[in-house]
Amino acid sequence: MQSDNSSAVGKIPLLIYGAGDNASRFVYDMSKRQPPLYTQYVVKGFIDDSKQGLFAGLEILGGRKDLDSLRKPDLEHILVFLLKDPKKRLEICRKLEKKGWKFASFISPYASESFVGQGVLVHNTVTFMGTDTILEDHVVIGPNSVIEGGTTLRPGTVICPFSFIGYKVSIGEGTVIYPRASILPHVTIGKGCTIGPHALIHKDMADNTKIMK
Repeated sequence: MQSDNSSAVGKIPLLIYGAGDNASRFVYDMSKRQPPLYTQYVVKGFIDDSKQGLFAGLEILGGRKDLDSLRKPDLEHILVFLLKDPKKRLEICRKLEKKGWKFASFISPYASESFVGQGVLVHNTVTFMGTDTILEDHVVIGPNSVIEGGTTLRPGTVICPFSFIGYKVSIGEGTVIYPRASILPHVTIGKGCTIGPHALIHKDMADNTKIMK
C-alpha cells in the first residue's frame, strides 16, 4: 500500500502491533477500499512476536523487543490489535504509553457525540443510537454492532461484530464480548469478564465472570 512517497506527504506514520486478520482488514480499508478510510495515516509496517517477512504487503519490522529502537520523532504512533486477550492487550498498551508511544483513535463518523479516549478503534459500520456514550482508552468495537446512548465502555473493552449494547450499560475494563451477544439496558458488567457468542445478558455480572451462552 502507498509505496510512493508522494502519497504519504503530510500523513502521520503509524506502526501496527499484531499481524493478524483484523490488522489485514484494517490495512485494506486504508489502501484499497473505495473510498479509503483513515486517510490521515500511513502504515509504515508491523510488529509481531511470531511472524517475519511481509504481511499485507508491508514489512514486519520486528517483535516487541524492537519497539524501543523503532520509536522515533517521525514514528511514534501505534495501533495495537492482539484482540484475543483483551486484558493482556490493555497491559501492553499501558506499558507502551509509559515508554512514550502515542495511540491513534479510529472511529465511526456516527460516534461524533461520544467521548473517545486514545487508541480507540470503532469500525465504520457501528451504529450509535443516542448520545453521552463514553469510549475509554483502547476500546475496540467490531463491525455492525449497535451501541445505545449513555453507555460506558471502560479501557480495553473488546466488542466483537454484530453485538448489541443497550442503554446505559457499563462494561468494565478488559472485558471481551463475542459476536452477536446482547446486553440489555442498565446492566453493569465487571472488569475482565467474558461474554460468549449469542449470549443474552439481562443482569449484572461480577468481575472476571464468564458466561458463554
